[in-house]
Amino acid sequence: MLAAGCGGPPPGQRLCDAIARNDVVQAQQALADRNLDLAKLDGLPCRVLESVFGRAKAADTALTQIGLEMVKAGLPATASWTSGKQVWAVEAAARNGNIELVRALMAVGLDASGEEAERALRAAAAAGQLEAVKMLVGAGVAPEGDGSTQAPVMLATTNGHADVATFLADAIEGRARAAAAAKADGGAEPPQ
Repeated sequence: MLAAGCGGPPPGQRLCDAIARNDVVQAQQALADRNLDLAKLDGLPCRVLESVFGRAKAADTALTQIGLEMVKAGLPATASWTSGKQVWAVEAAARNGNIELVRALMAVGLDASGEEAERALRAAAAAGQLEAVKMLVGAGVAPEGDGSTQAPVMLATTNGHADVATFLADAIEGRARAAAAAKADGGAEPPQ
């Protein structure tokens, strides 16, 4: 029996329980609690972001829905966790081919030219997630990469994903042609 005034387990525990059970309704209820701060998930009894974004494949409808509910409830677009290295939620979702979660994070303000989006593109390319690669490039993530790490096209090639490598090579070539045409017309270069 609960003590007077006690409303049950804290919202963080309820969210962890919902994730463990793939219970979307319980997750929605936990996320509706004003005491749950999605910008500060470190104190929770489970690894919320890793448990959802790190595991949710495209076909995993319950975890995908929980992730979407987290984004709707205010999860920052740049949410991340540390697992030996920093992992962004968008990076994990892209690696898993979960376009719905990638699209949701882009829609709440993820910068297409930022490190998180670039790492998401590299992760998707390395994993052979063509649809995620197409979505990220379509959203404005530079297909050639940022030049500071291995290019997405090389990651796709190295990992045996010829379809992804071909798409990225074509996208890079298309951007180069567009920039050259704009310059030849005396106009400004198209935005990168």
